[in-house]
Amino acid sequence: KHMTVVMAAVGGAAAFLATFAVSPAIIVYAAGGICILNTPMVVYKEHKISTIPTLRKSIQIMRQLANKLADRIDSLEREIDVLQIEAGRFDEVNEELSAISKKQGYNVDSIVKLVNENEEILDAMKGNVRQKVLQGRKSV
Repeated sequence: KHMTVVMAAVGGAAAFLATFAVSPAIIVYAAGGICILNTPMVVYKEHKISTIPTLRKSIQIMRQLANKLADRIDSLEREIDVLQIEAGRFDEVNEELSAISKKQGYNVDSIVKLVNENEEILDAMKGNVRQKVLQGRKSV
């Protein structure tokens, strides 16, 4: 579409230039001069008009992205709120562990170490129970 308008404007100017040579009349010179003076403006305006849909499409895409980002920000804010509540619970547990450790003469690190050792022992015990169950099944 853009090239059609540009070609028509340039073709019109060329036709008037040809008419100057064929029919040298003042009215032809006036009409041709106006046509030639309008040709650059027609090309410029057509270029401006052809870029408008592209700009509108770009703005529409940017608005959609902005809306998606706003939704993601809302989601992240909700997650932050939940995590802050969880962090508050862990602060309470940490304070309780500190109080227990002070009563028993341990620090929090030693209690955590004991809990980890307890977990390893429990895992080993589960493994032993599984082996005994499997051996019991084999013998049946």
